[in-house]
Amino acid sequence: EYIATKHTDFEYFRTLWQLACGLEDIHAQNQVHRDIKPSNVKFDGEGILKILDFGLVSQLPADDETMDARGTRYYLAPELYDPPSVKVTPAIDVYAFGVTAWYLLGAGVLPKPLRQIPPQSSSAPPSFSAAAAPAPASIVAILDRTLNVDPTRRPSISAVREALEGHLLFGRHVLALSAGNNRSI
Repeated sequence: EYIATKHTDFEYFRTLWQLACGLEDIHAQNQVHRDIKPSNVKFDGEGILKILDFGLVSQLPADDETMDARGTRYYLAPELYDPPSVKVTPAIDVYAFGVTAWYLLGAGVLPKPLRQIPPQSSSAPPSFSAAAAPAPASIVAILDRTLNVDPTRRPSISAVREALEGHLLFGRHVLALSAGNNRSI
């Protein structure tokens, strides 16, 4: 099933974490997906998120520039609207990750600044702090940075994954001690 826009807060952040993990793996192979969007990710039968459609992938450094801003409207990073030739970097996927995060949070509705062509041409999107899913300031800050119009100011997808992982695991650790036949939790 494709990712749904209705979710619990935990499911929302777990979905984002899985997407960040997948993008981290893609970027570790020196590739940029270039078409991250809700319809290009799908859960398998075991609830594992899969990234689909590698038709626009760029292999770095060989394909590190493009003359053509191909991809899906609203998910294209602002720099892809610059005059050719445009530098292809993982920051393109980080931006699309941020737009996807808003899409899921807004039940399929994107804030107006993300629907402009080019994106954010007259105003910045609202902060993730204005959204319905409660998150600590550190998560809000990193999600907000994914949508920065300056690609050099976007976080790496590894930093996003680490922040989401920390949020998902916070308060869920259990310490188990055992000594001989005595065990306490």
